[in-house]
Amino acid sequence: MELLVYKRKVASITDIYEHLKKCSKYHIPTLDTRVDIKNYSKKLFDYAQTFECWHGCDLVGLLAIYCNDTNYTESFISNLSVLSSHYKQNIASQLLERCIEYTKILGFNSINLEVHIDNIAALSLYKKYGFSQFSNNKKPYYIQMKKNLNP
Repeated sequence: MELLVYKRKVASITDIYEHLKKCSKYHIPTLDTRVDIKNYSKKLFDYAQTFECWHGCDLVGLLAIYCNDTNYTESFISNLSVLSSHYKQNIASQLLERCIEYTKILGFNSINLEVHIDNIAALSLYKKYGFSQFSNNKKPYYIQMKKNLNP
């Protein structure tokens, strides 16, 4: 059995696109109803840091975060997804831990994200890692969350 291997920023646009297509139906609501996956994949490839979990040649887990705030104040997680065939292997937690460490090393003050109110698994994961809800009501049915990185 091949081991899971964690990497950063090695996935191609095609790798990201194929992964997001496979995971689309597991997003709440489905990813393809919210974004054009092809364009979104290119945007993530071009502008986001990606934390990846590989099983052989297959990208099975992907976390994408924007760290482009030149003041190093806020970073923003845009995507966290794992192929359903690899659920319950702690992949999302591993990706999130690596992302948190990376943004701390860069000197960011916080990590922000938004998650649909019905995505109980994601809400639970983020709360486990110290993210808390904050109110800014940008989108109905979405919760904005933040993790402060400075004690």
